[in-house]
Amino acid sequence: MSLHNKDIVLPLESALTLQQAPKPPGPEPQPDVTPGNFPPPPGPDIPAPDPAPLPVDNPGDLPLPPITDPPPGDPADPTNMPLRSA
Repeated sequence: MSLHNKDIVLPLESALTLQQAPKPPGPEPQPDVTPGNFPPPPGPDIPAPDPAPLPVDNPGDLPLPPITDPPPGDPADPTNMPLRSA
């Protein structure tokens, strides 16, 4: 009686463990950040500077001039195209 590889029968659990590759190491544990477990700040708190005051009257915000029609051109000028009436 000769033994061949096909004659060797392993339990299912053993066959699966033989085919598994070694697992890489897991990530490092994260620090505990629950409330009250934060480390103290590195230095004294420095308050933020006050923002600049908003301008009250900005001269750049002037109203636009009214829209006027351009003066009529010379009817004898061939480059003067008549406007299509709506």
